[in-house]
Amino acid sequence: MKILNPFQRQKIQALQDRVENLGLFGFAPNGKPWGKYLAEELKLTLEDEIDGKELGKLYERAHRGDLEAKRELMTLRIETTSNFLVPTMNFGRFFEVRTLQPNESPAIQNNTKIEIKAGYIGQDGETHTTKVIKQQSEETVDLHELVSDEVTYVTRDLYTGDITDAARATFDIAFDLGHQVEQKCFDLITAPISKGGSLGSFALTDGNRAKRVYVAHSRVAPGVLPTTNDVQIEGVGAATKFGPKVFEEVVDYAGRFASTDPEGDLIPTGEVIVPGQDIREIASGITFTGQKATDFAEGIIRRGWFDIGVFLGVNWRIISDNTIARKRCYARFNRPLGLLWLKPSMDDEEETVVRKHNLATRWMKKVIGLAVPTHWRKNVLRVEYRT
Repeated sequence: MKILNPFQRQKIQALQDRVENLGLFGFAPNGKPWGKYLAEELKLTLEDEIDGKELGKLYERAHRGDLEAKRELMTLRIETTSNFLVPTMNFGRFFEVRTLQPNESPAIQNNTKIEIKAGYIGQDGETHTTKVIKQQSEETVDLHELVSDEVTYVTRDLYTGDITDAARATFDIAFDLGHQVEQKCFDLITAPISKGGSLGSFALTDGNRAKRVYVAHSRVAPGVLPTTNDVQIEGVGAATKFGPKVFEEVVDYAGRFASTDPEGDLIPTGEVIVPGQDIREIASGITFTGQKATDFAEGIIRRGWFDIGVFLGVNWRIISDNTIARKRCYARFNRPLGLLWLKPSMDDEEETVVRKHNLATRWMKKVIGLAVPTHWRKNVLRVEYRT
């Protein structure tokens, strides 16, 4: 008796189909052609596969001390499951990834343009000129190492042999390092402005123009451009739910920056990261007072909460996150908020095997750099929809 994985079953079935009509010289010991004989043996192999009830009886016999059952049990391939729940990884998508060469270091240079009035030559022949002084701010970005815990695990079992792969299956160092990077990205977005965070009132009056979030041209009407990327919906209260007003805030925020950047407009991607606890309220929160059901509302019924559909010209997609607190969501635009530098040449890992004690120790580390250029802070928006 044995357990076959799906790949083994598929392979045996394919061989069974091929050998049945295979022409070979002579006959098998039972007098049948070799093709028929081999096909029947393969069929018996599949039929002899152990089922769940037999497996339970086998464990029971082994537990009672049946040596034959123990030997048979040691040949089984056991499929394992896990009840370990991990957090989602969503905030890394706000960062653009750059890979550094071994001899490269990250730095950010923030240049700013200045407004120049058109010069002219008067009847008296005099010219009017403006002297341009280039203003820039250059900052180096610190690289630092993310180091995993040192994991020790058993490599050999006296009864079942080498169990290295099975032991490694209980942990994933690279996955955990990825979550460390995600946490760093989240911290850089949500930390207070005084500690390098990204959300809050914009600096618009710094003496060094290059250190301002933006410098407005004189033709931009006062009060049009947003002064913060951390806003509340209109009429926010203790019972307010996630709904159309959130989408309106996102579109309004991007619309206020329209045609102000030579590199192109700030456009909502439609992705909104919402606390997992608030997802169930989306359906009841998206209502249209004084209107009959619209295609938008009907779309929610057809497609569910996550693929909301088109509203105000944007195809909205709700991303549930189980790491953030309730009451606020995060909208992503077509521009990155920050830069994430990786330096693979400096990454490292080590596995030390102590055969004397049947143990191994493993650790990994990754080198990263993270930064949010000052004028990129406007490329993210947090919306509070409940107090």
